[in-house]
Amino acid sequence: MRIICVWVFLLSLLTNVPHLSAQSAAELERGFADGQAVIKLRDSVDSHGEKNFLERWGLTVHYRYPLIRALWVDFAKDRAADVLVARLRQQPEIEWAEVNAFGQRTVIPNDPSFANCYALNNTGQTIAGSAGVPDADMDCAEAWDIRHNASNVVLAIVDSGARLTHQDLSANIWVNPGEIANNNIDDDGNGLVDDINGWDFAANNNAPVDIDGHGTNVTGTACARGNNGSGGSGVCWEAQAMIVKDGNAVPLVAASAAGIEYAAMMGAVVCNFSTGYGSGNFPVLQQAINVAQGLGMIICVAAGNSGSNLNVVSDAPATYTNDNLIVVAASDNADQPASFTNTGNVHVDVFAPGVDIYTTRRQNNAAYGFVDGTSFSAPLVTGCVALMRAHNPAATYQVVRSTLFNTVDTKPAFTGLVATNGRVNLNQALMSIGNTGAAPSPDPMTFQLAPSLLTDDIARMIASTANPSPVEYKFDLVSSTGGGGNSSPWQVSTTYVDIGLEANTQYTYTVKARNALSLAETAPSAPASVWTPAHPPLGVTLDNVTNGGFEIVAINAIGNPPTTEYSIEVSGQFVSASGTLTSARTWQTSANWAGLQVTGLLPETTYSVTSRARNGAGVETADSAPVQTTTSLLGACAAGFVGLNSGGPFDVLTLNGSSGGPQRLVQIPVGSPITTTIATPPTSGVPVNHALLGWFGVPQASFEFPLPLGIGTFCFIPCDVDPSLPAFDAWSTFGPGNCGFLASATPTPFSFFNPGYPFPLPDLTFQVILEESPGVLRVGNALVLRYQ
Repeated sequence: MRIICVWVFLLSLLTNVPHLSAQSAAELERGFADGQAVIKLRDSVDSHGEKNFLERWGLTVHYRYPLIRALWVDFAKDRAADVLVARLRQQPEIEWAEVNAFGQRTVIPNDPSFANCYALNNTGQTIAGSAGVPDADMDCAEAWDIRHNASNVVLAIVDSGARLTHQDLSANIWVNPGEIANNNIDDDGNGLVDDINGWDFAANNNAPVDIDGHGTNVTGTACARGNNGSGGSGVCWEAQAMIVKDGNAVPLVAASAAGIEYAAMMGAVVCNFSTGYGSGNFPVLQQAINVAQGLGMIICVAAGNSGSNLNVVSDAPATYTNDNLIVVAASDNADQPASFTNTGNVHVDVFAPGVDIYTTRRQNNAAYGFVDGTSFSAPLVTGCVALMRAHNPAATYQVVRSTLFNTVDTKPAFTGLVATNGRVNLNQALMSIGNTGAAPSPDPMTFQLAPSLLTDDIARMIASTANPSPVEYKFDLVSSTGGGGNSSPWQVSTTYVDIGLEANTQYTYTVKARNALSLAETAPSAPASVWTPAHPPLGVTLDNVTNGGFEIVAINAIGNPPTTEYSIEVSGQFVSASGTLTSARTWQTSANWAGLQVTGLLPETTYSVTSRARNGAGVETADSAPVQTTTSLLGACAAGFVGLNSGGPFDVLTLNGSSGGPQRLVQIPVGSPITTTIATPPTSGVPVNHALLGWFGVPQASFEFPLPLGIGTFCFIPCDVDPSLPAFDAWSTFGPGNCGFLASATPTPFSFFNPGYPFPLPDLTFQVILEESPGVLRVGNALVLRYQ
């Protein structure tokens, strides 16, 4: 059978619980602890009267309740606690007195089956052999789209402690912000030293460690860490769980009351209490709950597991009438009441799953299993309340409680068994608690992640999460320096991705939010911008290479706007706007680079030319592929004079030609035809056969080639010759020996045999073509005409 006698179960645990060794079977049978009681003196008793009273009755203070102003007292164990309490109640100084009763955990453990949190999301899966009904759950999966983080509020677990180091709990354990750990000082002045994660009121220390297991089960049900890749999940993925211990397998009412009072005093907004104390009168517990009510703390209470009708049977605190209590019955994975659950539509409020609940266990830091009982229905609701209060912190406990009740899923099977006739629906509760019709906050809206680039042409941005839900977001493109880019429609997601952006363009966005029901909008956020990068250039086109520079014809780039700036590098130096080389980059548009003459290069030297671009934010691209270029041996020519020429009193154009005669300077207009005549040399008395042979190249060098036939006109552009080169002199068959190979008078290209002196030559326009290296020709600046 799944339901067993809880007292037998508790007794079976005693040998494994060292802290309970003092609790005899007789104590458990009587139902209260020997040597302890809880009393409250009347307000008229001052501190001196309290001291005298305690001494007179042989009582020592075990714990002083700071808000209830009651005393948990110890006395000799040979004094019958119930008899002593009866006598104390008759004293005029006493407002009330009670024994320190043992409680009963509402847990029905069973062996684990398989990990499946149907209570959070029921798809009809089979649990422990029973097929589920789809959506017989609390709609947590849907609710998590609205909120799954309750870490901005504190929830308390008053139970047997917790395994604080469990992998699914450690990140969600509350840390007291008013205490400095392990300094042995009560930093926050609450009367408890180093209460870092809570307090153990049974052992009166700051280590609420679970050696029973119930508290670890309960804590994981409410807030096992979600979405962390391990175990299952609680209702709250992120939380601050205050761990308050009131005993091990057998809780003490005095410790329970102290724990509830402590949780309320320390600011918890909801407290889970999966313990029942039966039909007795427990004023300390009642007054602790009263204090919690006054401070606005909701307490989720397990209805109990005896199958009783609480309209008829009392069970404290489930049958208390405080309006800060939410009493929870257990249902199964088919939306049917659990066979063991207590019900009663006067005191029990709602159903929540409580059969085969998958949760954390205390055996080790990675232990999980299935548990049954209203003990685990209550923390499911505790997690829901924590998320509701986190979602709308301004809502009063009355509003939170009524909202939870008004949004349940009513079911025929629950009708008449609980006050609401339904099971909790977190999704509906969160939507209702968060929606007042007003615009969400923050207002104005803000970016959680400002626009940033995923790729060169895709931008991503994330809005801050707005509350309360349901909320929609809209991202507006308010300006750009070019084309592309789009605004988003209204959307549920806080993330927007804008695709198809253009290169080197600034895009500026804002984001706003609206209430998805009332459509009330926030003001837009402050604008935020992103610059797309420029495309790297493909290369540089060059022309008109001389012996001292070259012309930049164009920078080859695709897809960049005309405002894109580029720089040009020439073998480690950078081209300035005037064409000189400098040590710093000059940035200007491609239009400004086009046609620029680069100067200051060395002759007959190979240079590597690259370019790069940058966007408007100054982010530079990679360099283009290098272009190799080699300067000429001779510089580009400008208009001027031919060098020294010699000949007779006639116009013979030669360079120290064989015809002799005085040297004279002949001016040749650039590009103009020149008429020349071959005459009889003055040194010859008879006609001599001469031939005019056209050659080009550098005198006294190996780069000479005959002019081809039919070459037409030649344009001679005069300029200075590189001084390192040989001078233009003595070029004839009668001259230096190194020209002897030209002695042949046989016809050569562009040759005219002397038909008799004088005879005219065709009009010639002189230009020089020079081979700088084998196979590489370029315009040069010297033409050698040989006469022989």
